[in-house]
Amino acid sequence: MILDAFHGDFTESIFPTEFGEVTQHFAGDLDSAKLKIQMQMLSMSPSVVDASIVSVNQVIKKLTSLGSGMPMFTEVAKLIRLCVTIPVSSASA
Repeated sequence: MILDAFHGDFTESIFPTEFGEVTQHFAGDLDSAKLKIQMQMLSMSPSVVDASIVSVNQVIKKLTSLGSGMPMFTEVAKLIRLCVTIPVSSASA
């Protein structure tokens, strides 16, 4: 889902499947309305969309390269932190 946004492919068609599952799983940690808007903004931003991004490390580098634009994507940054720090044992199959 995060890579979809960075590839410019984050669309309403993934709702309520992927997006719904992710926001439900992290319900206490994320604001789903803000996350949805931020993911859509990422997907439509020419300065962010990059089809060559294929890993979370590249996503993090791209986000941090935004500098003063980074605060616009607080929920996206939270989601990334949650995804990279969540214990594998709590992930569902």
